[in-house]
Amino acid sequence: MKNNYLKHGLSNFYLSLQPIVSFCEEAEEIEMYEVLLRSSITDEFPNIEFSQLVYDEQGNTFFLNWYAEKITNFLSTYSKIKLTFNLHPIQLSYAGTWTFLNTMKIFKKNILIEITEHNINISDSQRYYETILPESLKRIQLLGYFIAFDDVGIGLNTLESIDFNINQIEILKFSLLPFEREEITYKIQKAQKWAAIARGKNKRFIVEGVENKKLSKQLIEAKIFLQQGYLWSNKELKIK
Repeated sequence: MKNNYLKHGLSNFYLSLQPIVSFCEEAEEIEMYEVLLRSSITDEFPNIEFSQLVYDEQGNTFFLNWYAEKITNFLSTYSKIKLTFNLHPIQLSYAGTWTFLNTMKIFKKNILIEITEHNINISDSQRYYETILPESLKRIQLLGYFIAFDDVGIGLNTLESIDFNINQIEILKFSLLPFEREEITYKIQKAQKWAAIARGKNKRFIVEGVENKKLSKQLIEAKIFLQQGYLWSNKELKIK
């Protein structure tokens, strides 16, 4: 019964590939795509359904098996495209996640793993952050994947956590979406702060939540050249 319920739920999902654009002398090209989970009913991230899946080991395995099939089919056809995809920190606790990562390592040159900012709801969270997470990041790195910290400055992905795991991190990603009501000058200042942190740690930096050309241009003027957001929604790809 549970298996049928899980399969039915997954049938309502699809994957959207959002471009991450690189600027060189204001000429833009798509450097990679972030794989985003979407509901075919709302065309938005299915937050409740996803949480129900990843906080259950069997649900997580079902989800990652579905995910692996979609990504494998796509990369088998489009072998030059690079993808980034998210792992919720709680997923690192499950054997099924490591089976998934071992299965997908044939595409490791095409894949960047993003560790999301979500805090986790478990009893011994301190042990998780100080032991399980760092050991998991080292294990991912040994499998040959590059690692990004998503939404830095929020939730799990604090500056302290970045410093603690700095040798395993390749990219820092910062989102402007929480500041959508703020003036553009404030957004640029926040992005510059995190860009400076990334440069100081010799890490690449991507800013998310770029919604219009004016914001993109000002980010370029601030020497922030890797950008992602709704501005390039017309170039998104879908995997049904």
